[in-house]
Amino acid sequence: MANRSYLYACNVVPLKSSTPDSLRIKGITEYNYGVPAITTAFIGAKFIKFTQSTIWEDPDAVCTVSDFKSGYDLYIEYATKMADLKLNDFNHDELSRQKQFLERNKARFAIGELGELAVMDARSSDGWKEINKIVQKMTKVVINDANYMRKAVRLKDQKFIKFVNKFRDRFQMDVYLSNILYYS
Repeated sequence: MANRSYLYACNVVPLKSSTPDSLRIKGITEYNYGVPAITTAFIGAKFIKFTQSTIWEDPDAVCTVSDFKSGYDLYIEYATKMADLKLNDFNHDELSRQKQFLERNKARFAIGELGELAVMDARSSDGWKEINKIVQKMTKVVINDANYMRKAVRLKDQKFIKFVNKFRDRFQMDVYLSNILYYS
């Protein structure tokens, strides 16, 4: 297990009978041991529901379904401010590359897979019942963090810089965008 969060794009909500091939999911990013800013924005901007996981074979595993466009808009707004202020080595060239990649891979829904991270925190032998509870708690934190992002982009530059410095570990910008992910 790689202990990553995953972000995918697709045009249909996964169902128990869905397979990654039938969904035509597109990989967006994966991140080790955490949830980066892009995944936070896409999951948290307009969360819709939990549904059957797209990567776990266990029928009880869940993933998040969110509105792709809302996540895109929030992330680009946040990333633009990061690039404007040249924070954390994030610049307009990287922003442009990310925008092009996301535009090429836009879809109706963003699918967030947090199960691997939840497995790290599982303590009992309840299996997916416990893991799904952890995923649901993690999702609440991600939604809350997306709300912080939404408020942060409206801050004046100096206050935004303080926000970024204070929450540097929770809003990582160094992401690898690719259609080829561990579970693609």
